[in-house]
Amino acid sequence: AMQREQTLRALFHDHGSFIANRLESFVGREAELAEVQARIAEKLPTGGYVTVTGHAGQGKSSMLARLLQEYDPATTAHHFI
Repeated sequence: AMQREQTLRALFHDHGSFIANRLESFVGREAELAEVQARIAEKLPTGGYVTVTGHAGQGKSSMLARLLQEYDPATTAHHFI
């Protein structure tokens, strides 16, 4: 069990510096944030995923970094591709 935990921890990637970098360039997007927050709220009772897609440079990563400020990154499943 200990070896399995160590293996899983080694796979965990700390996105802290990436998130901080994305937050530096985040501005506006209040309507988009509200929409994603509403979709997250819909999923909270039963669980599930919210996927944010779009073309390169549209601010997806920055918006997700902003959302992670509100939800605890340590207990919120998230993945940046």
